[in-house]
Amino acid sequence: MGFASVIRVGSSDVDCLLVSSEYLRLKAGTRQLLDGAKEAMAKITPEEGRRLLGNGIQDRAVEDLDDEIEAEERRLSLIHEGNPDAIKQFEQRGEKISELSAKIDSIEQNLEEKRAAIQEVRQLWEPELDKLVSRISEAFSKSFRKIGCAGEVQVSKHEDSFEKWAIEILVSFRDGEKLQILNAQRQSGGERAVSTVFYLMALQSLAKSPFRVVDEINQGMDPRNERVVHHRMVNIACQQYTSQ
Repeated sequence: MGFASVIRVGSSDVDCLLVSSEYLRLKAGTRQLLDGAKEAMAKITPEEGRRLLGNGIQDRAVEDLDDEIEAEERRLSLIHEGNPDAIKQFEQRGEKISELSAKIDSIEQNLEEKRAAIQEVRQLWEPELDKLVSRISEAFSKSFRKIGCAGEVQVSKHEDSFEKWAIEILVSFRDGEKLQILNAQRQSGGERAVSTVFYLMALQSLAKSPFRVVDEINQGMDPRNERVVHHRMVNIACQQYTSQ
């Protein structure tokens, strides 16, 4: 196999740069082999040469190698002449890539340290938050059970951003209905009013203030819901050490 089949120079500067260092290394090795072959052939008699390679083949093999090396040198020289700064630009880009890679490694390490610090702090306050919300949910659920319905309070947690964390109120006013998030699309105005009052009453057990004032608390309620809420408020207010 000739030297030209080993080295393939592309049409772009990048192809040239990628093979240039390998080309020079192979070129030096090929020269050494060629010199060794010439020296060995010089010691072979014509009769031995014809018997091993055939008439004139050893001379043509050496000439072919010389021609192929010269052809590759000319092609590489033409590419370099078209962009004499190609190797310098390639080296500069390599240095830039190394700098950016080091910067990325530093940023990733810093990010991991920040995540570890956040997780450490989170382990301190998240259990306390869950405990507090659980107490609110227990009082809220108890009020709903008293009227034959179901309710629950929970924390909606988004791992991507703490800003998206929120308190969710879930209610069910009908038998066999799953708990659904309280909003204007799913529940009627009266159902939302009842849910809001029961949620405030659940918070009241944790409040320091002895009194709480809410205007138009029965807004949107029908007579039945008014009686239910009023009865529940009286029961809670009459408990010992409870705010009014």
